[in-house]
Amino acid sequence: MSELLATPQYVMLGAMEGMFGADQPDWDVKKSAVPILVINAPNPMWTDEYKDYVRSLSPKTDYHLIDGVGHWLMLEKSGEFNTALIGMLRKFGLVGE
Repeated sequence: MSELLATPQYVMLGAMEGMFGADQPDWDVKKSAVPILVINAPNPMWTDEYKDYVRSLSPKTDYHLIDGVGHWLMLEKSGEFNTALIGMLRKFGLVGE
């Protein structure tokens, strides 16, 4: 986290422009048959319509909210994050018990 905070803003800006520039591929996820795991922090942006959209992307979609976290939820509550990830991998037979 300290390295992230020490990163000059022009580096972050360049990364964002590179990821979301008009010359980049379409970021709109299409229908898929592969497992999809969505783990979010609670936010008013994640409406029921959004959750329905996410769940419509694949018949193998798991959607989770983790309370009490911010953007770095995988670091802030790594145990809860890992439980959700491993649970999804097991549910769809991607790892053994």
